[in-house]
Formats: sequence, structure tokens, C-alpha cells
Amino acid sequence: MRATFHVTAQTTWGQQVLVVGDVPALGGWDPARGLALDASGYPVWSGGTGLPPGTAVAYKYVLRNSDGSVTWEGGANRTTVTPPTGIFEAHDVFGEH
Repeated sequence: MRATFHVTAQTTWGQQVLVVGDVPALGGWDPARGLALDASGYPVWSGGTGLPPGTAVAYKYVLRNSDGSVTWEGGANRTTVTPPTGIFEAHDVFGEH
């Protein structure tokens, strides 16, 4: 099933926003393999990927700095269960959940 993530995030020049989570499509908690989001709608960053249907998914947003270091969103992991069919769409604010 198709999953689309939208997150409002204020960034500085050279930063990138990624979604990192517990499923392979979101990098298996490895920011180097996370889903990079597009800033064309800044300050809303967006991107999509395929996720398994009817599956519990945990994820967080990460800021990747121009030097390659990362800053994880604080707080608990975000969680959802993907629908059995159709699409999943997240509308989040970085650091608020």
C-alpha cells in the first residue's frame, strides 16, 4: 500500500528531513537508509513509499545536517497501523506528537 508522509519542520540551509522507522521501507531505524522527504512545499516536507498493509509501524522524523550528523525528533515514537487497502497519509509537525 502507498504511504505518504507530510511534516512541517523549520530547518536551516543544508538540513534535510527524513522519516526513519521500524520497517525496511523506512530504513529499519537506520537514518542512512531512511526515507528522504522533499522540501518543495517548505516548511512542509513530503515523500512517499510503499508500506506493508495492515501492519503496525513505528517511526520518527530526523534532521540530517549538512555534515552528515542527525538530530532525532524528541519524545516517544510515532505509531500507526497501516490500513489493509488504500493509502496511508500522515500529517505531522516535527517535535509535536
